[in-house]
Amino acid sequence: MSRYETGYIKYLTDDEFKKIRQYVEKLQSPSMRMCLKVLMYLGLRSSEAIALKRQNFNKNFSKLVYTMLKSRKVKERHVPAFLRHELAAYHRQWHHRCIDGFLFFSSYRNQSKGSHIKRSSIGLKFRDMRRKLGLLQSYYTTKNGITLHRISPHTLRHYALYKYYKAAGNDLIAARDIIGHVKVETTAKYIKSVELISQEEFIVEKAFA
Repeated sequence: MSRYETGYIKYLTDDEFKKIRQYVEKLQSPSMRMCLKVLMYLGLRSSEAIALKRQNFNKNFSKLVYTMLKSRKVKERHVPAFLRHELAAYHRQWHHRCIDGFLFFSSYRNQSKGSHIKRSSIGLKFRDMRRKLGLLQSYYTTKNGITLHRISPHTLRHYALYKYYKAAGNDLIAARDIIGHVKVETTAKYIKSVELISQEEFIVEKAFA
């Protein structure tokens, strides 16, 4: 097990998700705001989201086709109606600033020449978000003293997966296929861990009642 494979599951509560959504809506950078919404509602990895170009979407943004980071498989995703409308509006207003066809570009403030938003920029934005929202809980500290925070871009992926699972009537296979896991065991690990976290208070109270 590597220093980043801790065995702990990063999760979000519904209330925390609402706080993050409100924070994202107030971001000054349109590109960062839109990129984070893709993470929130589609459950993509950061590296997958920042690499998206206009041609990854169909004409009306209702479909997304991209290459998954780990498996390198080409994945087609349905984009929910509310998000496709926001993507279309974003592109109409800001397409002239997209560099080399990228939908998400590097910097809103300083006109960076980078071709797209960097993972480090997203990481810094999450650091600011955790501080402002008071979501500073860590879930692991490595031997080198590196603190891993519970709220991260990948936490949004876990949250999206769980929401897909519940919307599918607790269908594990459907959730796996949407998020793109190779093994259903991976999906089950995240789902069952989040369910346990949400039920912990009830279980502990009942155990010794």
